[in-house]
Amino acid sequence: MKKNVLVIFGGRSCEHDISVITAVQAAGQIDGGKYNVLPLYIKGEIYTGNALLDIDTYKNFEENKRRLKKAEFKDGGVRIHKNRFFKTNAGVYCALMCCHGGLGENGGLQGLLEFYNIPYTSPGIAPSAIFMDKELTKRFAAACKLPTLPYFIINDANLDGDIKIPKGFDFPLIVKPASLGSSIGIAVAHDRAELAEACAVAAEFDAKIIVERALTDFLEINCAAVKNGSSIMVSECEAPLSWREFLTFEEKYCGSKGQKGGKNSSCNKLAHDGMKGLNRQYPADIPHNVRQAVQNITRTVYSSAEMRGSVRMDFLIDKADDKIYLNEVNTIPGSLGFYLFENNGVSFSRLTDIMIETAVADAKKKDAKKYAYLSNVL
Repeated sequence: MKKNVLVIFGGRSCEHDISVITAVQAAGQIDGGKYNVLPLYIKGEIYTGNALLDIDTYKNFEENKRRLKKAEFKDGGVRIHKNRFFKTNAGVYCALMCCHGGLGENGGLQGLLEFYNIPYTSPGIAPSAIFMDKELTKRFAAACKLPTLPYFIINDANLDGDIKIPKGFDFPLIVKPASLGSSIGIAVAHDRAELAEACAVAAEFDAKIIVERALTDFLEINCAAVKNGSSIMVSECEAPLSWREFLTFEEKYCGSKGQKGGKNSSCNKLAHDGMKGLNRQYPADIPHNVRQAVQNITRTVYSSAEMRGSVRMDFLIDKADDKIYLNEVNTIPGSLGFYLFENNGVSFSRLTDIMIETAVADAKKKDAKKYAYLSNVL
């Protein structure tokens, strides 16, 4: 009998639409001989139904949601609303996590799934929360003695008047909302006027703003890791190619130079082809020692944080001295980072299988531990 695998996506996040694309991609790669796919779309309420596996459903969702059923979590599975009066229960083997940003990636949803005893493929509550916050990521890296760019923090309540720039920081500076991904709300400031404007934009997305020293001549490198049973597999490195001072949302998801989505645009094609071929060099053309260092850092962070699932790490390499900086850790990357494992001989389908089986094995080990202590306190 086939086991039910939830594909969870959507949620309240600026990366909501990319989550939909990841979920449609991943659902089509899950082994249909072993698993029965149950898509679970979070958009205010929770919806399920095979129509969610068609990207066209989301073009007019308010109209198309009539074809869907509502669902809710229950212990060990979900309860699906057949109509006003009847509901059916479905046991769940595992949840494949496809949420990007917000409560779906920051540990909130992970905590809910643990509460309902549902194994899930992303890192746990603590690493999910830490790596969603760019400042906490830097603190974690510092504890591991890994280099990150110098930074300072601005709170949105402190934006009135001149922004205080600590000693040792010169322009250009890069300004980011502390808890967002996909380059949303990010800007490079070359003077105080641009800094004030960039902080005002970032404050629309987050109460905490992180300001870093901006590199002017650098290379971006991505590398991923996935837990496979008891071992950690580290991917080949890729170099995303940017024509700006940093990689923008449009370049990541809509093709080169901010190309906008049209009938045959990269944004629409992405639902079928994933991230492959979109402004990237794979494998990255970097010296062997740099590649090895990036892969070692990737393994160190993944192992130290006791993560599971496919996790992509983004690095910056200063061309002036080849110094490597850990930039971000994406605990649920776009397309689950499948394209980074091609040189490992791991297909997207095989990657989903690895993630599911490892998540279930980890959950069984955790469930074997005592979680209650009998007492006569009451």
